[in-house]
Amino acid sequence: MKYILSCILLVMFHTLHAQNDSLQWKPGFTKEIGESEVWSSDLMGNLLITRRNVIEKYDSSGVQRFSQSIRSIGKISRITPMNTMKLLVFSEEQQSICFLDNTLTLSETCLDLSENTIVMASHVAVSGQSDRIWVMDQFNSRLLSLQLGKVSNHQEIRNVKGLLNIDQINGILEFNNDLYLLDRGKGIYQFDQYGTLMKKFDEKDVNAF
Repeated sequence: MKYILSCILLVMFHTLHAQNDSLQWKPGFTKEIGESEVWSSDLMGNLLITRRNVIEKYDSSGVQRFSQSIRSIGKISRITPMNTMKLLVFSEEQQSICFLDNTLTLSETCLDLSENTIVMASHVAVSGQSDRIWVMDQFNSRLLSLQLGKVSNHQEIRNVKGLLNIDQINGILEFNNDLYLLDRGKGIYQFDQYGTLMKKFDEKDVNAF
């Protein structure tokens, strides 16, 4: 079953009324994607979506600029822009992370997560440090900060589920040098860059953040 993914690219307007700030959102364009597909957008307003083993890139006006079929990556679980020139693509099926350039071409050798003794990576996130990424090893309940190009150099938070008293981690995201973990049943947990728990947000049934 498919659903309509609308208003992905939004133009934000800021207006000032007396002492109150307000934001108005204007829809850009609409694209239909499959329910099991993934999407993302970058700082340039480009939209990235998957269609089976194909990645498509649209500019901010909805015009398709690039399309690439890379079957060797396997089923794509997540697309995350690292910057305007580099794209991270994670395949949970293949347990690999690959890097594409701004034309959706493979730019370097894919990272085999098994080289870091990761049994089952379920989520990845881009770090504010350009040479690092976050990986959640769901099987071992470990959260790792991997340094790209140096598979043996990593930091980790162990027994994440035990520390937080949760059953499942549904997503991870770094923002402003803080790391956020999502458990749809209990809320969102905020860590600093050293892995110290700072705050919990009691928001339940969150699908994405």
